[in-house]
Amino acid sequence: MPERTLLELVDDTNSPIKFDQVVGEYGLVYDTFREGERCRMSYPLRYSPFTGAPLPSKRSELFMTTSPDEVRMITEKLKDARSYADVEKALGAPDVTLSGAVYSFTANRKAHYTYTNAAATLNVGVWEYEDGRIEYGCSGKRKSR
Repeated sequence: MPERTLLELVDDTNSPIKFDQVVGEYGLVYDTFREGERCRMSYPLRYSPFTGAPLPSKRSELFMTTSPDEVRMITEKLKDARSYADVEKALGAPDVTLSGAVYSFTANRKAHYTYTNAAATLNVGVWEYEDGRIEYGCSGKRKSR
């Protein structure tokens, strides 16, 4: 059970410490700017900032642990990718495409592509920007229930 001070911070609407019911963990949540656009950032707290005690999380129950070999494999495939066309050559067609024409993206984002079948333990997300550049990242797949 987290200590009283942490629970008090969660109850304080002005505090950057929030509790995520879905993942069952405390996090530092704040607004910042990226490329001139406001965005909300959230970082999970693994340990109490007051006592150093481990904090609860259901993340391992909900998501697979990403395989380091699969992360290396995706990184290797995308190491020379500079455009979305390069990503498609490396990974094929995405499983999910979200278009900026339909969704309201920030920071000059044109589209978001998700690859759910590129690896067994992880999903790959690719952001395409209006100027043609890309960013990508990996996250653990949700465990089936």
